[in-house]
Amino acid sequence: MRERNKIPKDKLIGMGSDGASNMTDCRSGLATLLRNDCEDFVNIHCLCHRLELAFRDVVKEKKVYDKLMTLLIGLH
Repeated sequence: MRERNKIPKDKLIGMGSDGASNMTDCRSGLATLLRNDCEDFVNIHCLCHRLELAFRDVVKEKKVYDKLMTLLIGLH
């Protein structure tokens, strides 16, 4: 894949992803394929996405989640 897209091996150091299996699967995920090609390759699960997943886990009730999201988006 790296060769096909003409990405020099020494320029590829890592990637951030949402943690989905197509990105992180230990057999066929993109991070695994790239790590097979570049042994020092680093994959980072996006901190913002992890925070949102944790937030959704804590706020189980949809009404509360929607209210809090509206408030937080308004702050930004």
